[in-house]
Amino acid sequence: MRQQNRSRNTTPSSVPPGASLPPSESIETDLLDLRFELFRNLTYEDMVDPGASGSVIPDSKSLDGMVTRLTKLGDVIERRGQNCDRGMRLLAQSRKSRMDEFAAERGREEERRQREADDEERERKANKKKRKASDNLAPQPSNVGELFALSIFFPLSQMPSHAPA
Repeated sequence: MRQQNRSRNTTPSSVPPGASLPPSESIETDLLDLRFELFRNLTYEDMVDPGASGSVIPDSKSLDGMVTRLTKLGDVIERRGQNCDRGMRLLAQSRKSRMDEFAAERGREEERRQREADDEERERKANKKKRKASDNLAPQPSNVGELFALSIFFPLSQMPSHAPA
């Protein structure tokens, strides 16, 4: 038997016939702006030449088709991996910014509480000074004559505490 020779001028096909993957759909995520290719029903038979499933040893054309399909699938998997990495970076960045916002909000809340506590402390001290000032409004003797006059009306035990005895 004689083998059929191919012409030197013909270029072999770069993609063997039947080297395509089943159709995929592109899915975009809701939270992040990422796209993934999804194969709904990818089976072993889709990867292996369906015509070669009955034969024991696949021919070179079937092997080339399998290699091409596996290469395409590898490319899809590589893109999916890159998208997942990108998604992880985006989520980490989003989480960090949310934590920073939360920490800033907590700081503002703590400052507000501290201001309220300081205001209450100032108010309490002001009220205390007012009470002390009203206690000091009792007449204070300025000379010995007034002290004598007070002693006539008040026994020594009832003399105001600020008056010298």
